[in-house]
Amino acid sequence: MLIKPTSLISSLLPVGTVLALVLSAAPTSAAAFAARSVGRPAGPTSPVAAGVSSPVTVVPAGCHFEEASGDAVASAVATTNSTRGFVSFGGGTCARPAFSGTLRYFAGHDATWRRATSPYTGRVLAVADDTTGTYALFSKQNGIWVGKRNTAGAFTTPVRLSTRGNGGAVLPQGDIVAQGGGYWAVWTEQVGPGGEFAQQELFQAKTLGAGACTGAISRQRITTHPRDDADPSLVLVPATAGRSGAHLAWDRSDGARGESSWLMYASSGCNGRWTARTLFQVGIHQDPDMTRTGSIDYLVWGHDARLVEAEVSLAHFRSTAFAQPAAGNAHVSVSGSTVLALFESRGRLATRERQGGVWSLRYLTAPGAPQQAVAATSFRSSFTALGLNSSDRLYAITMQ
Repeated sequence: MLIKPTSLISSLLPVGTVLALVLSAAPTSAAAFAARSVGRPAGPTSPVAAGVSSPVTVVPAGCHFEEASGDAVASAVATTNSTRGFVSFGGGTCARPAFSGTLRYFAGHDATWRRATSPYTGRVLAVADDTTGTYALFSKQNGIWVGKRNTAGAFTTPVRLSTRGNGGAVLPQGDIVAQGGGYWAVWTEQVGPGGEFAQQELFQAKTLGAGACTGAISRQRITTHPRDDADPSLVLVPATAGRSGAHLAWDRSDGARGESSWLMYASSGCNGRWTARTLFQVGIHQDPDMTRTGSIDYLVWGHDARLVEAEVSLAHFRSTAFAQPAAGNAHVSVSGSTVLALFESRGRLATRERQGGVWSLRYLTAPGAPQQAVAATSFRSSFTALGLNSSDRLYAITMQ
């Protein structure tokens, strides 16, 4: 993900319209979905026990960067306590210009981290991991690419998914999942006329399931709506024999007007055909992040500069909105019955955690230089928060 400021957003209303396959219809009714929704207030804030480590350097920038991008996920091997990812630093006093830094791989936990310099350059959009290696979806001036560090420690030749990259007026966003040596990626591109205001749409490519469910899918447009589609977050819905599907969340906005942005949610089988619905419509909803545990999708996003968390399954939908503090750039992780949302609040990193049905708030960093949230991962009863210290390093904080 690109580290970027959080925009202001406004009011909240659930909507439940199911859209057509191409994701092109506007929502029309709130009643059907609201009937299956359970809105929840934030509830009491409980004291949080000690158990937060001091920040530990994961990757030193070696320069004062102008911009940085990164992402991380937990190891796909459930018995391995390892957070794995890529980070890129650019501009400022760094060797490479902004948005074209060298991607650096990292892996570890607690105070023990290892790192390696990849042959890839650009902006990190997203990271995925499976039993064959760790994948990086990244953008360059000449397109969108997928690279991989395999389990032997070698970096594979990157594959270009699109020829449209960082050269437009709007930087692309994207996400990726992986399984069994195959990947499924979704990203944004500007299409049609309009110059810097050209519409953004979602595209996909996948090798996951190729030859079992369907053939490999090269660059394919998946939305055709008159509003801007951006900030996709993708989760895998695992199945055997190459038949895994996926769920997708993103925001659909009125673009440069900045007055309206809906929160969208879609599902697809292994064939890459998507069916969508609108979760929230009135106001501006931005930057969703989603993870999946068991049969439940957990989402966090920003609404009116405040944090919202929601859970989506076949059985129910429920959401929790927090009035305080101000929040942006949220990330979610789940371990057992504990849900953790990492976010930025007035330059500090903070978390909301739900244990035993009670939400708590804690700040991970002190006031001072602005901190930027990168990712949150979990292993058994511990969580790892990754952040950027305004201009000189990627660091990790462990929470027990």
